[in-house]
Amino acid sequence: MDEDPRLTDMDLDAIVERAATATPGPWKAFVEGRDHQSGDDFIRTGGTSDSAPDMYVSQYLGTSAVKVSAADLDFIAEARQDVPRLIAALRPQPLTLIGYWRSDQHPELPDPHEFVFPGAGSDVRDRLASALENGARVRFYMGYSECRICGALNGSAELTDGVHIWPEGLVHYVREHSVALPHGVTDALIRRYEELELSERDAGLWLRLTEDPVEAHPAWALLRSLDDATALERPADFDLATETDRAHRLTNRLSATFRWQITTDAGSGAVQDASFLGDVVVPADAGRSNAQVVIRLSNFGRLAVVAVEGFGIYDESEREALLDELDRSRVQEALREEGYVEVPEFILWRESTASQMRFAPPTNTRCRRGGSATSTTSDRGDTA
Repeated sequence: MDEDPRLTDMDLDAIVERAATATPGPWKAFVEGRDHQSGDDFIRTGGTSDSAPDMYVSQYLGTSAVKVSAADLDFIAEARQDVPRLIAALRPQPLTLIGYWRSDQHPELPDPHEFVFPGAGSDVRDRLASALENGARVRFYMGYSECRICGALNGSAELTDGVHIWPEGLVHYVREHSVALPHGVTDALIRRYEELELSERDAGLWLRLTEDPVEAHPAWALLRSLDDATALERPADFDLATETDRAHRLTNRLSATFRWQITTDAGSGAVQDASFLGDVVVPADAGRSNAQVVIRLSNFGRLAVVAVEGFGIYDESEREALLDELDRSRVQEALREEGYVEVPEFILWRESTASQMRFAPPTNTRCRRGGSATSTTSDRGDTA
Protein backbone atom coordinates (compact mmCIF):
# COMPACT_ATOMS: atom_id res chain seq x y z
CA MET A 1 0.00 0.00 0.00
CA ASP A 2 1.32 3.46 -0.88
CA GLU A 3 2.53 5.69 1.91
CA ASP A 4 -0.06 8.17 3.15
CA PRO A 5 0.77 11.45 1.34
CA ARG A 6 -0.88 13.64 3.98
CA LEU A 7 1.37 15.74 6.20
CA THR A 8 1.35 15.26 9.95
CA ASP A 9 2.19 17.99 12.47
CA MET A 10 5.63 16.39 12.87
CA ASP A 11 6.17 16.57 9.11
CA LEU A 12 5.25 20.27 9.12
CA ASP A 13 7.52 20.95 12.10
CA ALA A 14 10.44 19.33 10.25
CA ILE A 15 9.77 21.43 7.15
CA VAL A 16 9.60 24.60 9.25
CA GLU A 17 12.93 23.71 10.87
CA ARG A 18 14.61 23.18 7.50
CA ALA A 19 13.28 26.47 6.19
CA ALA A 20 14.34 28.34 9.33
CA THR A 21 17.93 27.07 9.22
CA ALA A 22 18.46 27.60 5.47
CA THR A 23 20.23 30.71 4.15
CA PRO A 24 17.84 33.67 4.63
CA GLY A 25 15.77 34.83 1.67
CA PRO A 26 14.62 36.10 -0.58
CA TRP A 27 16.37 34.01 -3.22
CA LYS A 28 16.26 34.88 -6.90
CA ALA A 29 17.50 33.01 -9.96
CA PHE A 30 19.65 34.88 -12.51
CA VAL A 31 19.82 33.20 -15.90
CA GLU A 32 22.24 34.34 -18.60
CA GLY A 33 20.40 35.96 -21.49
CA ARG A 34 17.25 36.43 -19.40
CA ASP A 35 18.37 38.30 -16.30
CA HIS A 36 21.89 39.35 -17.26
CA GLN A 37 23.92 39.41 -20.47
CA SER A 38 27.01 37.41 -19.64
CA GLY A 39 28.34 35.13 -16.94
CA ASP A 40 27.14 31.98 -15.22
CA ASP A 41 23.62 31.20 -14.12
CA PHE A 42 23.27 31.46 -10.35
CA ILE A 43 20.87 32.03 -7.46
CA ARG A 44 21.29 35.17 -5.39
CA THR A 45 20.53 34.54 -1.72
CA GLY A 46 19.85 36.96 1.09
CA GLY A 47 18.06 39.54 -1.05
CA THR A 48 20.28 42.54 -1.79
CA SER A 49 22.71 41.81 1.03
CA ASP A 50 26.30 41.76 -0.26
CA SER A 51 27.29 39.53 2.66
CA ALA A 52 25.09 36.63 1.45
CA PRO A 53 26.75 34.11 -0.89
CA ASP A 54 25.59 33.38 -4.41
CA MET A 55 24.55 29.78 -5.11
CA TYR A 56 25.78 27.95 -8.20
CA VAL A 57 23.94 24.74 -9.06
CA SER A 58 25.61 21.88 -10.96
CA GLN A 59 24.25 18.59 -12.23
CA TYR A 60 25.88 15.66 -13.98
CA LEU A 61 24.79 12.78 -16.15
CA GLY A 62 27.46 10.24 -15.41
CA THR A 63 30.70 12.23 -15.63
CA SER A 64 29.32 14.82 -18.07
CA ALA A 65 28.13 18.20 -16.82
CA VAL A 66 24.54 19.03 -17.84
CA LYS A 67 23.22 22.59 -17.88
CA VAL A 68 20.66 23.27 -15.18
CA SER A 69 17.45 24.54 -16.76
CA ALA A 70 16.06 27.96 -15.97
CA ALA A 71 12.88 26.27 -14.72
CA ASP A 72 14.85 24.24 -12.16
CA LEU A 73 16.78 27.29 -10.99
CA ASP A 74 13.53 29.27 -10.61
CA PHE A 75 11.98 26.38 -8.69
CA ILE A 76 14.88 26.15 -6.25
CA ALA A 77 15.04 29.90 -5.74
CA GLU A 78 11.32 30.49 -5.34
CA ALA A 79 10.98 27.54 -2.95
CA ARG A 80 12.76 29.71 -0.37
CA GLN A 81 9.77 32.07 -0.42
CA ASP A 82 7.08 29.51 -1.29
CA VAL A 83 7.71 26.99 1.51
CA PRO A 84 7.09 29.41 4.43
CA ARG A 85 3.97 30.71 2.70
CA LEU A 86 2.65 27.19 2.13
CA ILE A 87 3.33 26.27 5.74
CA ALA A 88 1.43 29.36 6.89
CA ALA A 89 -1.50 28.34 4.68
CA LEU A 90 -1.51 24.78 6.04
CA ARG A 91 -1.21 25.69 9.70
CA PRO A 92 -4.52 26.41 11.47
CA GLN A 93 -4.99 30.15 11.63
CA PRO A 94 -7.13 32.12 14.11
CA LEU A 95 -10.58 32.82 12.70
CA THR A 96 -11.16 36.48 11.86
CA LEU A 97 -14.05 37.81 13.95
CA ILE A 98 -16.58 40.02 12.11
CA GLY A 99 -20.14 41.27 12.65
CA TYR A 100 -20.13 41.89 16.39
CA TRP A 101 -21.57 45.27 17.33
CA ARG A 102 -21.32 47.73 20.17
CA SER A 103 -23.25 47.08 23.39
CA ASP A 104 -23.09 48.16 27.02
CA GLN A 105 -20.87 45.17 27.71
CA HIS A 106 -18.62 45.83 24.70
CA PRO A 107 -18.39 49.59 24.04
CA GLU A 108 -15.15 49.05 22.10
CA LEU A 109 -16.95 47.39 19.16
CA PRO A 110 -18.23 49.25 16.05
CA ASP A 111 -21.71 50.81 15.92
CA PRO A 112 -23.82 49.18 13.14
CA HIS A 113 -25.63 52.47 12.46
CA GLU A 114 -22.38 53.81 11.03
CA PHE A 115 -22.25 51.00 8.45
CA VAL A 116 -25.75 51.33 7.02
CA PHE A 117 -25.13 51.83 3.29
CA PRO A 118 -28.04 51.16 0.89
CA GLY A 119 -25.85 52.24 -2.00
CA ALA A 120 -23.88 49.01 -1.84
CA GLY A 121 -26.31 47.44 -4.34
CA SER A 122 -28.89 44.70 -3.95
CA ASP A 123 -26.90 42.13 -5.93
CA VAL A 124 -23.84 42.38 -3.68
CA ARG A 125 -26.08 42.47 -0.60
CA ASP A 126 -27.94 39.30 -1.65
CA ARG A 127 -24.72 37.43 -2.46
CA LEU A 128 -23.19 38.47 0.86
CA ALA A 129 -26.31 37.40 2.76
CA SER A 130 -26.24 33.99 1.06
CA ALA A 131 -22.60 33.53 2.03
CA LEU A 132 -23.33 34.48 5.63
CA GLU A 133 -26.36 32.24 6.13
CA ASN A 134 -24.64 29.23 4.54
CA GLY A 135 -21.68 29.18 6.89
CA ALA A 136 -21.07 26.19 9.14
CA ARG A 137 -22.62 26.54 12.60
CA VAL A 138 -19.88 25.86 15.11
CA ARG A 139 -21.06 27.37 18.40
CA PHE A 140 -24.41 27.85 20.09
CA TYR A 141 -25.21 30.10 23.04
CA MET A 142 -28.05 30.24 25.54
CA GLY A 143 -30.39 33.13 24.85
CA TYR A 144 -30.76 35.37 21.81
CA SER A 145 -28.89 38.45 20.72
CA GLU A 146 -30.93 41.59 20.00
CA CYS A 147 -30.52 43.66 16.87
CA ARG A 148 -28.79 46.92 17.81
CA ILE A 149 -30.90 48.78 15.24
CA CYS A 150 -34.48 47.45 15.52
CA GLY A 151 -34.38 45.36 18.72
CA ALA A 152 -35.50 42.11 17.05
CA LEU A 153 -34.31 38.81 18.49
CA ASN A 154 -31.43 37.89 16.27
CA GLY A 155 -30.03 34.38 16.64
CA SER A 156 -27.90 32.51 19.14
CA ALA A 157 -25.20 30.76 17.05
CA GLU A 158 -21.83 31.49 15.48
CA LEU A 159 -21.02 30.55 11.90
CA THR A 160 -17.77 30.27 9.97
CA ASP A 161 -16.41 29.78 6.48
CA GLY A 162 -13.12 28.48 7.88
CA VAL A 163 -11.51 31.94 7.68
CA HIS A 164 -14.03 34.32 9.29
CA ILE A 165 -16.41 33.79 12.19
CA TRP A 166 -19.60 35.81 12.72
CA PRO A 167 -22.84 35.81 14.73
CA GLU A 168 -25.92 34.23 13.19
CA GLY A 169 -27.72 37.58 13.24
CA LEU A 170 -25.25 39.32 10.92
CA VAL A 171 -27.33 38.28 7.91
CA HIS A 172 -30.27 40.19 9.46
CA TYR A 173 -28.23 43.40 9.55
CA VAL A 174 -27.22 42.92 5.90
CA ARG A 175 -30.68 42.03 4.58
CA GLU A 176 -32.98 44.14 6.72
CA HIS A 177 -30.84 47.21 7.43
CA SER A 178 -28.41 47.31 4.47
CA VAL A 179 -25.43 47.16 6.79
CA ALA A 180 -22.27 46.90 4.68
CA LEU A 181 -19.09 45.15 5.70
CA PRO A 182 -15.60 46.39 4.80
CA HIS A 183 -15.00 45.91 1.09
CA GLY A 184 -12.22 43.33 1.48
CA VAL A 185 -14.28 41.25 3.91
CA THR A 186 -17.33 41.29 1.64
CA ASP A 187 -15.28 40.18 -1.36
CA ALA A 188 -13.55 37.42 0.61
CA LEU A 189 -16.81 36.01 2.02
CA ILE A 190 -18.57 35.99 -1.36
CA ARG A 191 -15.55 34.57 -3.18
CA ARG A 192 -15.06 31.74 -0.68
CA TYR A 193 -18.74 30.80 -0.69
CA GLU A 194 -19.04 30.85 -4.49
CA GLU A 195 -15.80 28.90 -4.95
CA LEU A 196 -17.16 26.17 -2.69
CA GLU A 197 -20.52 26.26 -4.43
CA LEU A 198 -18.92 25.83 -7.87
CA SER A 199 -16.02 23.59 -6.89
CA GLU A 200 -15.53 20.29 -8.69
CA ARG A 201 -16.28 17.08 -6.83
CA ASP A 202 -13.84 14.19 -6.67
CA ALA A 203 -15.74 10.96 -6.10
CA GLY A 204 -12.59 8.83 -6.09
CA LEU A 205 -12.40 8.20 -2.36
CA TRP A 206 -16.09 7.32 -2.08
CA LEU A 207 -16.02 5.01 -5.09
CA ARG A 208 -13.05 3.16 -3.62
CA LEU A 209 -15.39 1.98 -0.86
CA THR A 210 -16.92 -0.40 -3.40
CA GLU A 211 -13.54 -1.38 -4.90
CA ASP A 212 -12.05 -2.40 -1.55
CA PRO A 213 -14.69 -2.33 1.20
CA VAL A 214 -12.32 -4.05 3.63
CA GLU A 215 -9.54 -1.46 3.42
CA ALA A 216 -12.07 1.38 3.60
CA HIS A 217 -14.02 0.03 6.56
CA PRO A 218 -13.32 1.79 9.90
CA ALA A 219 -13.17 -1.59 11.64
CA TRP A 220 -10.13 -2.49 9.52
CA ALA A 221 -8.12 0.37 11.01
CA LEU A 222 -9.19 -0.78 14.48
CA LEU A 223 -8.02 -4.33 13.77
CA ARG A 224 -4.69 -3.10 12.45
CA SER A 225 -4.18 -0.99 15.56
CA LEU A 226 -4.44 -4.14 17.67
CA ASP A 227 -1.75 -6.03 15.74
CA ASP A 228 1.07 -7.16 18.01
CA ALA A 229 3.47 -9.87 16.86
CA THR A 230 4.42 -10.57 20.48
CA ALA A 231 0.84 -11.21 21.63
CA LEU A 232 -0.92 -13.66 19.35
CA GLU A 233 -3.49 -15.03 21.81
CA ARG A 234 -4.24 -12.09 24.11
CA PRO A 235 -2.89 -8.60 24.86
CA ALA A 236 -0.55 -8.09 27.80
CA ASP A 237 -3.24 -6.32 29.83
CA PHE A 238 -5.93 -8.95 29.22
CA ASP A 239 -7.86 -9.79 32.40
CA LEU A 240 -9.47 -13.21 32.00
CA ALA A 241 -11.77 -12.90 35.04
CA THR A 242 -13.06 -9.48 34.05
CA GLU A 243 -13.70 -10.42 30.43
CA THR A 244 -15.33 -13.72 31.42
CA ASP A 245 -17.71 -11.79 33.71
CA ARG A 246 -18.46 -9.41 30.82
CA ALA A 247 -19.23 -12.35 28.50
CA HIS A 248 -21.62 -13.84 31.07
CA ARG A 249 -23.35 -10.47 31.55
CA LEU A 250 -23.84 -10.33 27.79
CA THR A 251 -25.27 -13.86 27.85
CA ASN A 252 -27.67 -13.02 30.68
CA ARG A 253 -28.75 -9.81 28.93
CA LEU A 254 -29.50 -11.75 25.74
CA SER A 255 -31.38 -14.42 27.72
CA ALA A 256 -33.61 -11.70 29.20
CA THR A 257 -34.09 -10.01 25.81
CA PHE A 258 -34.91 -13.18 23.86
CA ARG A 259 -36.70 -14.80 26.83
CA TRP A 260 -34.71 -17.92 26.17
CA GLN A 261 -31.76 -19.68 27.80
CA ILE A 262 -28.73 -18.39 25.91
CA THR A 263 -25.42 -20.22 26.42
CA THR A 264 -21.73 -19.39 26.22
CA ASP A 265 -18.50 -21.36 26.54
CA ALA A 266 -16.52 -18.28 27.62
CA GLY A 267 -14.43 -19.10 30.67
CA SER A 268 -15.34 -22.80 30.59
CA GLY A 269 -11.93 -23.97 29.47
CA ALA A 270 -13.35 -25.30 26.21
CA VAL A 271 -11.36 -22.74 24.19
CA GLN A 272 -7.61 -23.28 24.38
CA ASP A 273 -4.63 -21.71 22.55
CA ALA A 274 -6.87 -19.24 20.73
CA SER A 275 -7.18 -15.49 20.37
CA PHE A 276 -10.88 -15.44 21.25
CA LEU A 277 -12.57 -15.91 24.60
CA GLY A 278 -15.54 -17.96 23.48
CA ASP A 279 -18.87 -17.99 21.65
CA VAL A 280 -22.33 -16.91 22.75
CA VAL A 281 -25.00 -18.96 20.96
CA VAL A 282 -28.59 -17.83 20.37
CA PRO A 283 -30.53 -20.97 19.32
CA ALA A 284 -32.67 -20.92 16.18
CA ASP A 285 -35.84 -21.36 18.23
CA ALA A 286 -35.08 -18.29 20.39
CA GLY A 287 -35.53 -15.64 17.71
CA ARG A 288 -37.30 -14.88 14.46
CA SER A 289 -34.42 -15.72 12.12
CA ASN A 290 -35.06 -19.50 12.14
CA ALA A 291 -31.30 -19.85 12.27
CA GLN A 292 -28.73 -20.07 15.03
CA VAL A 293 -26.88 -16.80 15.77
CA VAL A 294 -23.30 -17.13 16.99
CA ILE A 295 -21.39 -14.26 18.61
CA ARG A 296 -17.63 -14.71 18.89
CA LEU A 297 -15.85 -12.59 21.52
CA SER A 298 -12.25 -11.70 20.85
CA ASN A 299 -9.53 -11.36 23.46
CA PHE A 300 -8.51 -8.11 21.80
CA GLY A 301 -10.23 -4.77 22.13
CA ARG A 302 -13.59 -6.19 23.24
CA LEU A 303 -14.36 -7.01 19.63
CA ALA A 304 -17.25 -9.24 18.62
CA VAL A 305 -18.30 -10.78 15.32
CA VAL A 306 -21.85 -12.03 14.65
CA ALA A 307 -22.49 -14.95 12.30
CA VAL A 308 -25.51 -16.99 11.22
CA GLU A 309 -25.27 -20.76 11.84
CA GLY A 310 -21.47 -20.56 12.03
CA PHE A 311 -18.45 -18.70 10.72
CA GLY A 312 -17.52 -18.75 7.05
CA ILE A 313 -20.80 -20.27 5.93
CA TYR A 314 -22.56 -17.22 4.48
CA ASP A 315 -21.33 -14.05 2.85
CA GLU A 316 -22.46 -10.63 4.07
CA SER A 317 -25.49 -10.33 1.78
CA GLU A 318 -26.68 -13.82 2.69
CA ARG A 319 -26.18 -13.11 6.38
CA GLU A 320 -28.22 -9.91 6.09
CA ALA A 321 -31.03 -11.78 4.36
CA LEU A 322 -31.11 -14.56 6.96
CA LEU A 323 -30.76 -12.47 10.12
CA ASP A 324 -34.10 -10.99 11.15
CA GLU A 325 -34.01 -7.24 11.81
CA LEU A 326 -35.40 -7.57 15.34
CA ASP A 327 -32.89 -10.30 16.22
CA ARG A 328 -30.08 -8.18 14.81
CA SER A 329 -31.09 -5.12 16.80
CA ARG A 330 -31.38 -7.15 20.01
CA VAL A 331 -27.88 -8.54 19.59
CA GLN A 332 -26.38 -5.18 18.64
CA GLU A 333 -28.00 -3.43 21.59
CA ALA A 334 -26.73 -6.07 24.03
CA LEU A 335 -23.20 -5.79 22.61
CA ARG A 336 -23.25 -2.01 22.94
CA GLU A 337 -24.54 -2.15 26.50
CA GLU A 338 -21.66 -4.41 27.53
CA GLY A 339 -19.02 -2.33 25.74
CA TYR A 340 -18.29 -4.58 22.74
CA VAL A 341 -17.45 -3.34 19.25
CA GLU A 342 -19.00 -5.39 16.45
CA VAL A 343 -16.71 -6.23 13.53
CA PRO A 344 -18.23 -7.39 10.21
CA GLU A 345 -17.27 -10.97 9.42
CA PHE A 346 -16.26 -10.25 5.81
CA ILE A 347 -13.34 -8.10 7.00
CA LEU A 348 -11.77 -11.11 8.71
CA TRP A 349 -11.32 -12.97 5.44
CA ARG A 350 -8.68 -10.59 4.08
CA GLU A 351 -5.60 -12.59 3.10
CA SER A 352 -2.48 -12.84 5.25
CA THR A 353 -2.97 -10.29 7.97
CA ALA A 354 -2.32 -10.55 11.65
CA SER A 355 -5.59 -8.70 12.29
CA GLN A 356 -7.59 -11.79 11.29
CA MET A 357 -6.08 -13.67 14.18
CA ARG A 358 -8.08 -11.65 16.69
CA PHE A 359 -10.82 -14.28 16.17
CA ALA A 360 -8.59 -17.22 15.22
CA PRO A 361 -9.67 -20.75 16.14
CA PRO A 362 -7.69 -22.99 18.48
CA THR A 363 -6.72 -25.37 15.64
CA ASN A 364 -5.87 -25.06 11.96
CA THR A 365 -9.45 -25.70 10.97
CA ARG A 366 -12.21 -23.48 9.81
CA CYS A 367 -15.74 -23.88 8.63
CA ARG A 368 -16.09 -23.57 4.88
CA ARG A 369 -19.32 -22.86 2.96
CA GLY A 370 -21.70 -25.64 3.74
CA GLY A 371 -20.39 -26.01 7.27
CA SER A 372 -17.78 -28.76 6.86
CA ALA A 373 -14.64 -28.43 8.94
CA THR A 374 -11.56 -28.72 6.74
CA SER A 375 -7.95 -28.91 7.84
CA THR A 376 -5.77 -26.25 6.26
CA THR A 377 -2.28 -24.81 6.61
CA SER A 378 -3.39 -21.44 5.24
CA ASP A 379 -2.84 -18.36 7.42
CA ARG A 380 -6.46 -17.46 6.73
CA GLY A 381 -7.34 -18.97 10.10
CA ASP A 382 -9.63 -16.11 10.87
CA THR A 383 -13.23 -16.86 11.69
CA ALA A 384 -13.71 -20.57 12.25
